[in-house]
Amino acid sequence: MKRFIVLTGATGGIGQEILKVLLKNDKYNIIVSYRKESQLNMFLEMDDERIIPINADLSKSDDIDKLSKKIKSHVSNDGIYALINCAGLADATPLEYSSEKKARELMEVNYFAPMKLTKNLLSDLKVYSDANAVKSRVVNVASWAGVVAQPFIPFYNASKFAIMGFSESIYYDLGLDNIHVVSIIPGVTKTALLSKTTGSAFDSIKGSSKYDKYNKNFKMFSTDPSEGPFAKFLSSSKKAGENIVSILEKDNPKSRYAIASDAKFMDLIVSRLFPVKMRLGMMKRMYSLEK
Repeated sequence: MKRFIVLTGATGGIGQEILKVLLKNDKYNIIVSYRKESQLNMFLEMDDERIIPINADLSKSDDIDKLSKKIKSHVSNDGIYALINCAGLADATPLEYSSEKKARELMEVNYFAPMKLTKNLLSDLKVYSDANAVKSRVVNVASWAGVVAQPFIPFYNASKFAIMGFSESIYYDLGLDNIHVVSIIPGVTKTALLSKTTGSAFDSIKGSSKYDKYNKNFKMFSTDPSEGPFAKFLSSSKKAGENIVSILEKDNPKSRYAIASDAKFMDLIVSRLFPVKMRLGMMKRMYSLEK
């Protein structure tokens, strides 16, 4: 029986590193999604027949249905060993300058796409679990933004809180079918997504009449953390990818993992032990929001 893995977000960042690690193991066949021709070419240049690329825009519900049908045709009676939902979008914008279109796009990719893929592929996950001692699993790559809210990223926070809540809830009912559900919090990671988010923050307020109001508060976004003084404390996408595959391959994984020091601090200490007032005060100081 072939061991199929469905992986979103493999065109860059952590997802691409997950793919590279998976390819080191001959037993995996990896189905990946892509949107652009250049991304397809990247997969083709890897020259590995175990990579199965399928075109899909994860912000579109119809595309996810088409993707699901194609996945089913590939896995056939082997089922799916793992669904790794790693694709994600981010945005940093004060609410008054934010766009409803951007908000919906983040929710579509960060929450609705994983939700819909999980539901659509549930029968294939069951097929694998029913036929194997090591059971199938759904792995949702989340963020500590899903357990602690930050200023200026309301849509990203909302989407990550949604995927964390979704994951914890389906942990119970999918468990009845012997399917593991795992949430992974990688921490702030040196990826192109991080650079894009920090760069877009100031772009969102440029030319506005209230630039001065937000300029001081936005200093946390003014420099890409992966290039600043705290870069040495950030996890690399390579390390995150290796950790995630290590968790993926556990026979009986836990329901939740924080895999970097900042992720552990936020998930295990700030969100669980800090009183709300203390947490809010910490964020106000970090973003120069104290009056």
